[in-house]
Amino acid sequence: MVSPRRPTRTLHSKTRRCQAKDRQFQKLTVTASAAEGASQDSNEIPDVGSQISRLPASDFDRPGVTTVTFTIVLTELIPLALVVALSPLSIIPAVLVLHTPRPRPTGLAYLLGWLVGLAGLTAIFVELSGLMGGGGTRQPPSWASWLRIVVGAALIAFGLYKWFTRKQAEHTPKWMSSLTTISPARAAVTAVVLVIVNPKVLLICAAAGLAIGTEGLGPTGVWLAELYYVAVAASTAAIPILAYLVVGERLDQPLARLKEWMEANHATLIAAILVAIGLMVLYKGIHAL
Repeated sequence: MVSPRRPTRTLHSKTRRCQAKDRQFQKLTVTASAAEGASQDSNEIPDVGSQISRLPASDFDRPGVTTVTFTIVLTELIPLALVVALSPLSIIPAVLVLHTPRPRPTGLAYLLGWLVGLAGLTAIFVELSGLMGGGGTRQPPSWASWLRIVVGAALIAFGLYKWFTRKQAEHTPKWMSSLTTISPARAAVTAVVLVIVNPKVLLICAAAGLAIGTEGLGPTGVWLAELYYVAVAASTAAIPILAYLVVGERLDQPLARLKEWMEANHATLIAAILVAIGLMVLYKGIHAL
């Protein structure tokens, strides 16, 4: 015999299950509403990514751009610095000042003047490129391309001139002979003057300053690039002078042979290097137009 209260208990059980499902549905509804509200609130949050992308290149993009551009600039500076380093006006005077009555202080004074001259001349062209609008942009200005073309053509012309007059450059000029008797103070001044009055060094420093100043490297990048260029360009003057501080008079014979070789072959070597570097600078200027 079936108990009369069983249908009532079954009805109550179904009612409780329905109430539980209703509470779960209400929870899901509240969760969905909260999620929708959060998504609406998130739409009101400023788009930080888009704001960052609108920042000036100098404030955001510069670190990444500088890393890539810095490598490109250093690659361009290597051949330019080698032209100065292999010049007889970089090597022969540095050898001659070591034959003075006070070779060590005179050599160091000459090296200091040579470094100051190269750094100062290059810095002038870097500042000129910045004043003309080339220092703060990621893309080099159009005038930089035309200036590269002019500098490249001048280097090629000077290289051809050195080639056709190479027979006249086999002996040391008379004024160089006086370098064996100068004082340390005069040696420093002479080094600075040699940097300024040498058209080849002037053109190369102009090209180096242009390469550094038109790429938007920032202050630190500019100083590092200048330091790199000056160190390579002055290396052939620094090596014999610094070596003499250690070895002394035992370097006299090797330095004399180096001087003789430079006198006999430097014109041909420099002519070939100038033409090659001029073609590279000219191509970069034409390619950037």
